[in-house]
Amino acid sequence: MSGNNHHDAEFAFTVEGTKWETDYRRKTDDSSAYMKCTYITSGDSYTAHAIANNTGKHGGSTDVSNGYVYVFKKGTTKKIRNWTYERGFKYEAIFMSPNYGHKMHAEGLWSPDSI
Repeated sequence: MSGNNHHDAEFAFTVEGTKWETDYRRKTDDSSAYMKCTYITSGDSYTAHAIANNTGKHGGSTDVSNGYVYVFKKGTTKKIRNWTYERGFKYEAIFMSPNYGHKMHAEGLWSPDSI
């Protein structure tokens, strides 16, 4: 198997009091996922954790965070603990929920594996 899937992919989302998830990407090892928030609506934040499935499509996902959640504001970079690989799932995404009930927008980078 070639190297892990640690290259950054861009994400951008706009939500209004609801949730959003990144596209699914293949998980190739047991490393943490990585996420960096490069822009967010002023004063806003979101909470994120790892989810996984075997189809690579939205829906039918399992929470693989073991309770680890992360708060992101502009400039926040974190490694996101997950048990995707250990539980035998092939694809991972990051599930995000805004911390406030109004419309917000966020952008950044993420990868399912870290170095």
